[in-house]
Amino acid sequence: AAALSSLAAPAAGSSAANGAAEAAASEEFAAAAATAADAAAAAAEAFPRSLSRIMFGTARLTQTEDAFVMLDTVWANGVTAFDCARSYGAGEAEKVLGSWLTDRSIPRESAYIATKGGAGSLWTGALDEATLDAELQESLSALNMSYVDCYMLHRDDEAVPVDTVVKYLANLVKQGLARSYGFSNWRGARILAAVEAAAAAGLPGPAAVGPQFSLARPARPVWPGTTFLTDAEEVHQYQRHGLAILCWEVLGKGLLANPSQWSDEEETAPREESVEREEEARRGDWENLTGDAFRDFRVKGAYVTQENFQRRQKAIRLASQKGESLARVAVSYVLSQGPNFFAIVGPRSVAHFLEILPKLGALPLPLTREELQSMNLD
Repeated sequence: AAALSSLAAPAAGSSAANGAAEAAASEEFAAAAATAADAAAAAAEAFPRSLSRIMFGTARLTQTEDAFVMLDTVWANGVTAFDCARSYGAGEAEKVLGSWLTDRSIPRESAYIATKGGAGSLWTGALDEATLDAELQESLSALNMSYVDCYMLHRDDEAVPVDTVVKYLANLVKQGLARSYGFSNWRGARILAAVEAAAAAGLPGPAAVGPQFSLARPARPVWPGTTFLTDAEEVHQYQRHGLAILCWEVLGKGLLANPSQWSDEEETAPREESVEREEEARRGDWENLTGDAFRDFRVKGAYVTQENFQRRQKAIRLASQKGESLARVAVSYVLSQGPNFFAIVGPRSVAHFLEILPKLGALPLPLTREELQSMNLD
């Protein structure tokens, strides 16, 4: 809003016509600035500064040896925000988290719960209202609560007009079923269109976006129908509108946690079979694209690049100089991008979680601009 306000100052004009045009332009800029300021204020209220910027991701919560011990450790180390989805653990992850919150008598207002719906079948969005209504009710029942702090759409279906989606989500806020809403794995242009549609209709705008973002830059979307963040202008627009950026796979599926995971020799391996696999995907032959083989193909095809090995080496050296772990440096890289960046972490063991966050307040590590640029190969 401040940047728009500075643009609003009209240049000196010599005619009444010029003066009128300049006044109209000034009013237009001022209105845009006010809209951006209102959106930013609403989003800031949805994601208060007091909220922990480490979020615990529950995608693999049902695979942990003792989920309650894991959640106890997470909570004791200051993580009070949780990232969920109806699809995680086939719906069981939300149930486990809800049971833990109830068993431990965690006050509802003390925990921040974001959950997602609309993922559809595997990787395709399902944004019809009946499906979303049913999924949200299932999520609330599993979590044992009457509302979530942020309800996000897990995938997009661009055949559905964005203003239709915004009206639906804003109505959830009006009903008290969600305190805010957002979009995970939506293209930046669609998200900004949603911001504009909400403002035009006088409705609450989105509060959060959920792309992949990490020091390791994907060579392509990690999973079909997902997005990753690399565009500085897109980040600027999110910041301008006060949108929280909830970053997933901040450790690049282990590339930035294990210094020896994968090697330079593996760099070209996933791409040799990529054409055949992508052809299967376009034919809709999803059954052939599941399981460990498909996961390995997608993950390596995204993260195993020479540039990412170079970024990891720089992060390893920096971690050694600071006496820290690679994982803590990698998570701090994400958090250092700005106060609206949040890092979702979801390891399957307590030991791995403690490697990331060994104690309350341990992250983010202080990183200089030069250190950040060096790791990013700038």
